[in-house]
Amino acid sequence: MNTPESSSPASTSDRAFAVLRKLPWWVSFCVILLLCAFFHNLLFRGERTAFRDGAFFYPPLFEYIQTRWKQGHPPLWNPYENLGQPLLANPVCSVFYPGKLIYALPFSAAEAYTLYLMGHFLLASFTAYKLARHFGCSVYASGLSAIAYVFGGSVLFQYSNVVFLVGAAWLPEAIRHGDRLLTARTKFPAVCLGAVLAMMVLGGDPQSAYHSLILIGLLGFCYRCEEKNQTMPRHPIMEEWTSSRPSGVFFSRRPVLLTGAVLLGMCLAAVQWMPSLDYGLQGDRTLEDKPVSLWNVPAAVRRMQTSPETSWRDVRDGLLANNHGELGIAGTRYNYSVSPWRLTEWVWPNASGRMFPLNTRWTVVTPMDLQIWTPSLYMGVIPFLLALIGLRFRKHEAVTHWLSWGMLVFTLGAFGIYGLGWMVNHVAVILGYSPAKFGIGNAFGGVYWLMNLLLPGYDLFRYPAKLMTAASLCLAILAGRTYDRCFGLYSVSTAVYCTDFVLKQRKYRRRFLFCSQMLLIVSLVLIPFVLIPKIWLKLYQHLPEDPHFGQFQIDRAISEATFSLLHVINILLVLIVALRLYVRSKGANVERSGVLPPLAEQQRIHNRYFGRLGCFVLILVSLDLLFSNHWMIASAPENCFEGQPSSYGIVKPQTDSSLPHSPVRLWRAPVTSYGEPPWFPAMFITPSHDRLAETVRWQRAAFFPKYPLPYEIGVVDTRGTLMYADSYAVSQMIRNAWSFPDNIRDKHNITFPDIMKCLGISWIVIPDSDPLQEQEESEEAETVIAFTGPRMQTPQNTRICKVAAEDSPAYITYHPELTDPVVFESRKTYFARTFRIFAKVAEGKTVIEWDGKRLGGMPLEFSRAFMACVSTDSASRTRGKNAEKEKSADRDVEACELVRYEPENVVLRAVLTAPGFLVLADQYDTHWKATVRAVSGNGEEKPSQEIPIFRVNRVMRGVPLPKGHWEVSFYYDPLPFRAGTLLSMIGWLFLGFYFVSVFLKRKAAA
Repeated sequence: MNTPESSSPASTSDRAFAVLRKLPWWVSFCVILLLCAFFHNLLFRGERTAFRDGAFFYPPLFEYIQTRWKQGHPPLWNPYENLGQPLLANPVCSVFYPGKLIYALPFSAAEAYTLYLMGHFLLASFTAYKLARHFGCSVYASGLSAIAYVFGGSVLFQYSNVVFLVGAAWLPEAIRHGDRLLTARTKFPAVCLGAVLAMMVLGGDPQSAYHSLILIGLLGFCYRCEEKNQTMPRHPIMEEWTSSRPSGVFFSRRPVLLTGAVLLGMCLAAVQWMPSLDYGLQGDRTLEDKPVSLWNVPAAVRRMQTSPETSWRDVRDGLLANNHGELGIAGTRYNYSVSPWRLTEWVWPNASGRMFPLNTRWTVVTPMDLQIWTPSLYMGVIPFLLALIGLRFRKHEAVTHWLSWGMLVFTLGAFGIYGLGWMVNHVAVILGYSPAKFGIGNAFGGVYWLMNLLLPGYDLFRYPAKLMTAASLCLAILAGRTYDRCFGLYSVSTAVYCTDFVLKQRKYRRRFLFCSQMLLIVSLVLIPFVLIPKIWLKLYQHLPEDPHFGQFQIDRAISEATFSLLHVINILLVLIVALRLYVRSKGANVERSGVLPPLAEQQRIHNRYFGRLGCFVLILVSLDLLFSNHWMIASAPENCFEGQPSSYGIVKPQTDSSLPHSPVRLWRAPVTSYGEPPWFPAMFITPSHDRLAETVRWQRAAFFPKYPLPYEIGVVDTRGTLMYADSYAVSQMIRNAWSFPDNIRDKHNITFPDIMKCLGISWIVIPDSDPLQEQEESEEAETVIAFTGPRMQTPQNTRICKVAAEDSPAYITYHPELTDPVVFESRKTYFARTFRIFAKVAEGKTVIEWDGKRLGGMPLEFSRAFMACVSTDSASRTRGKNAEKEKSADRDVEACELVRYEPENVVLRAVLTAPGFLVLADQYDTHWKATVRAVSGNGEEKPSQEIPIFRVNRVMRGVPLPKGHWEVSFYYDPLPFRAGTLLSMIGWLFLGFYFVSVFLKRKAAA
């Protein structure tokens, strides 16, 4: 007789083997094989991603964040960009995302980033598979959906923008828990949904969380419509959906559960969204004259009452998307819109040509086509055909309706600027009318325009192409469900040869075969047209030159277009043969055996043949995607990223690291300037197979953000996801002074070198072809070195100039000038006031913004010092001038000394001979605090006093100081971070206790 001790190991092993038997081995094999094949350069050759944000943005940023964690400090502030800006509050930094724990493992930063990518591709495969299984797909159909979703162009290319890969990985899981919430109406799926939404926000992609809620709401609407118009036998899910609930059970209502899930997600991710919200309210995305959302109309009406710059015409133009030529988010909101003709990439791989390393992209019909979010949309011709024949917009069950409408809505939303207004304006041009006559923008009438108009807060997002991720998920799941409708069993408990089911299944098969054959014929017909050289030569004359990837390659474009057609033809031929063999097999038609076997035997025969077909289709789709999309993985050898470029040593020579020092600040000219071609080396116009590696070397040496971040070199005027509104105004002022020097000097009495001096910028990095007119006129301008050599170790077509002597980041002023705080009334007045303030700073003045209110809370002696500094009477002015003369005469006393400079803490010591103002040339922020301590000569410690910080010179911070020796400590203490941390801790503790209680209850019930 077996004892409990002897039977326990056997039961444990049985459970383990039962779990292993449930694993989809063929699906897992295909996913892992595809990951190894796509990213073999990263996994086995030590290369790194080398395109867009995957090269210069996220790897250096994540490395810097991990460095701050290792130093024992939460990374809250980044002092090396734009005179300083919040780090945690920028959502793409994803500082508290749990997946970042991989950086704590004993791997290098490059290896950790590669594992971070691979982990999220695996997560996306798993969640997409689970979602397909949740909606009733078979193992093979679910694997088909997962592979098409993850390795299709819309998700695969997000390796170059990893935060959106994180959102794509969690999106299927959010939909799965949302459907469970809608059907089961219990608390557990609501809690799971809240946790998944929090992971999206913490991972840096709050827009995916928004999209998942839109999809869940659309699914609930489809369920509700099916409930009201039930015309078919009830599915078990519908039985659960329409099952009666006890009246008065408030928490079983779907809106309540969904609201609870959102609130829980907000609680869990409060440490991220609360600082981000605070930062966003002060950010550049609030500088918009024309409201594009109905939710912003009241604010525009209030501005009309105080500023003549805003009128009802602006409100009308904003709501009708008639805001061409605007700056800021208004000018970038519809960037990276997907052209409607690019949908051919769903059918033929790389139908528009390839973007890199050689330029073969020929579908540049409009200027918007130059902005490519993903180079290809291809998800496999087989999943596309399956989804196409599975589309149902009426008279079908709810999930199919939801997938069809979701795919349609998000695809149309991805068109962005190609809305109804775009068609109307182009038709008007054809008929000889001016588009301005109608007063509508190109985006008017589109889905993305409608989302901006109606959804609260959605107008703060940008780039419509990001909606293709949700559209791809709907397409992939729809393809999996249609695959089962073509080849699967109806139910385990229902006879296979139910007449209605057999007829429907044969109907789906015939449609699938017909579409496959028609696409095969169309592809064959297109081949002769592709091979006509005259068409390509005429096309070549209208294509713009690409200054990055070189001239358009006609021969290669012809070969790639021909290969695309032949590739689809081969896939369809193999598919059609396989389907013919399967349809004629005994697995699909058991009655061919002559005697109808029992149901169990029918299922066994069918599963054997169905499994063979499923494995074959999985392998065929995997090979299809591998051969079609492998080129999109852009990587470069590791030596391109290693070592400090020689140009960095010029800007920042080796110094004693033990001494406190502030960042060396430089300004880098933008890639595109008004009226000038994009800034790239002249050699880039010549095509090269090594262009990606050459680009990495040049961008690192030419101080492309964020490459200098790990080397602690400050780069001013870097634009990213978010930046302060005042920093954006200063950035625009710099770029205007650079592009239009004469106009800015005559209109605002300020020059480009003046701005550099005001901001404490010591170096500028500019294209070598520009004449430096303004810099040559300035005495401070000194050309140090011009890199024109052939080696990529030095930046070609680049000039590095020293424009000012490196100085202390702080100084003392004795007679600042007061002005009212700059508030946003209109973009014109906002920028004009910024110009006026900097014109005064260029004259040697210090401008303090003050609302004139009483200085409550400030110690009395500091209030008196402030009033003495800003006093306008002649006696105070005389005392200030005498104090400056006395200070300059005393050469043994250091007026201002840097004691410590850390990202979140700066300590200075100052000696004042009269009440003055200490100015620190770092970014002003309301969450920076200052404490002041008197320093005596005998070393006696005196208590510190907290004093308020004033906004100085538009973007800097300063404090008033009385006469004497003082130690001033600036420290960053954001209240939203502290409040968000407390709220998130409460939320995660609740989540942990809830899951433990559910586990114990289920264990007790078992």
